[in-house]
Amino acid sequence: MKNILYNLKENFKRYDFKIATILLCLSPLISFWSIEMLQGGNIFKLNINAILANIFCYVFVYGILFALIKSTRYTTIIGNILFFIIGVSNHFVAEFRNTPILPSDLRSFKTAASVAGNFTYNFLDYKIIVPFIVLLLVLVISIFNKNYTWKNSLKRNLALVAVFLVVGTTSAVTVYKTDFLKNIGLTVNLWEQNVGYRENGFFASFINNSKFLIVEKPENYDPNTIGQTVLASSDSDKTMEVFSNNVTTQSKKPNIIAIMNESFGDPSVIADFKTNEDYMPFIRNMSENTIKGNMLVSVFGGNTCNSEFEFLTGNSMAFLPAGSIPYQQYVTKPMGNLTSILNEQGYESTAIHPYPGTGWNRNTVYKDFGFSEFYDSEDFVDPSYYRCYISDESSYDKIKEVLEDKSDDKPKFIFNVTIQNHGGYNFGEDVFESDVKITDMKNTTQANQFLSLAKRSDEAFKNLLTYLQGIDEPTIVVFFGDHMPPIEQKFYEEIYTRRGTSLFSLDNLEDLQTKFTVPFRIWANYDIEEQDLGTISANYLSSILLNTANLEMSDYNKFLLKLREEIPAMNVNGYIGADGKYYKYDEESPYSDDIKEYEKYQYNNLFDKSHKDEEKFNVSK
Repeated sequence: MKNILYNLKENFKRYDFKIATILLCLSPLISFWSIEMLQGGNIFKLNINAILANIFCYVFVYGILFALIKSTRYTTIIGNILFFIIGVSNHFVAEFRNTPILPSDLRSFKTAASVAGNFTYNFLDYKIIVPFIVLLLVLVISIFNKNYTWKNSLKRNLALVAVFLVVGTTSAVTVYKTDFLKNIGLTVNLWEQNVGYRENGFFASFINNSKFLIVEKPENYDPNTIGQTVLASSDSDKTMEVFSNNVTTQSKKPNIIAIMNESFGDPSVIADFKTNEDYMPFIRNMSENTIKGNMLVSVFGGNTCNSEFEFLTGNSMAFLPAGSIPYQQYVTKPMGNLTSILNEQGYESTAIHPYPGTGWNRNTVYKDFGFSEFYDSEDFVDPSYYRCYISDESSYDKIKEVLEDKSDDKPKFIFNVTIQNHGGYNFGEDVFESDVKITDMKNTTQANQFLSLAKRSDEAFKNLLTYLQGIDEPTIVVFFGDHMPPIEQKFYEEIYTRRGTSLFSLDNLEDLQTKFTVPFRIWANYDIEEQDLGTISANYLSSILLNTANLEMSDYNKFLLKLREEIPAMNVNGYIGADGKYYKYDEESPYSDDIKEYEKYQYNNLFDKSHKDEEKFNVSK
């Protein structure tokens, strides 16, 4: 046996250089195949342009590695391990939030790492096992094969630098300054990034998405005329009368409590399913002194901070690059928002989030927004937990504590971002008992756990409103979900089938928007007009809240209320017109000019440092 192995090894020695060269040259193709398999794609189903674009990207990276390491063995090993790790990471990111890794996620690494341990990972999936076996094979051959190195030479090094600079610069100009990728059929699927990544390949799609990190000035942008077209389209006083009989009898400014409830969505908006009991009976049946409806958000299964960004600022993710995280990219200094507007009217503002405050850069953003205090998980003493997250009940106890400690002469604004219902939903019955069960589907363990958590959220919210009904200060509460829950894909497949469509081909915008629909409620412990607003969107909610409370609004708030008359709801996917039809942003409609006007207003708010009119986004003190 020893002789056989010895002879085999000696025979291989004659081909060491060929093996090392072939393995190095094949590595970009192996990495390409591996990542595509890990994301459920198939390189043999890609069109030739997508294949060539991806291969170019992998070859470029391997070329840089070889130029730096100058070793066939270690370039092969490091490159294959690196791309395998990227592929596995993308596999789980796409599984948990239904969106692959995007360029902006590189800025969210800390937040992602903080919650990564709370999910269940199935490493026995064949999509992971097969690429892993191939990786092991490559590593074994590389380790036992002779290593060949490229000797250092100043001329060679300078030549390599020149080559990579030319290729890199040419590629960057091609991607960011031309329509080359679009012309060869590689477009970004903003609706379904998972589909786009599988159709065009991971690497090419990632690079293609990176160009959207650059926010360009809207066409015909003039900072001196923003908003005028929409506001002038009818009597501006009418904008202030969108809601009637609100706080006309209140001489004292009400306390305002805003609750964004983690993953609080109602999947039955997609299609009906049966459960052994109602999972949100109180919220579903609220009516007295209540304004209610559904709300479009711009995220599904994650990126909570984007929903709170839309709510607090009135800005829309529709005009930002795909995958943007404004809290980490665009909020870099104080800016007008709901908090600052309330502060200017004498409010004391407090933020509450029972999780580490560094998540999504909240500890910095909240200061820029004007919150005078921020209570995160470290400020909770002996809270109750469901699974590994602080309960809504404890989160609302903190609201009560803040209210009871407030100044008598100043109204309070409290913004509470809960954490109880955060994914994943794979905790065993010994950790969390699911009392709500879906009765007309099988294999819905995660969905059952989420719905049981939603029921507890419903109960906690009922208890909070009961408490607030008993205090002697006028108080308004706005409650909304941040996104639909990231529960098992099979559940969503089934309810979309019941809807008459497929989760994997949501070509109809109305069907797609059901994935991005959450409930909202506005309630007061005094008389307000009860209304069902149908479907609105997160960017309008704070303006509706201010109007309901009969408080001063910025010009931007007034603009948004006026805009809502023409465009009742909108998000990153598209919008609903006053005619009830669903529109994509790339198609002409009776409301296209209004959309463009909104885009200009938002650009002035976020990006025009030289010509921003701060007065439009704040109110006089």
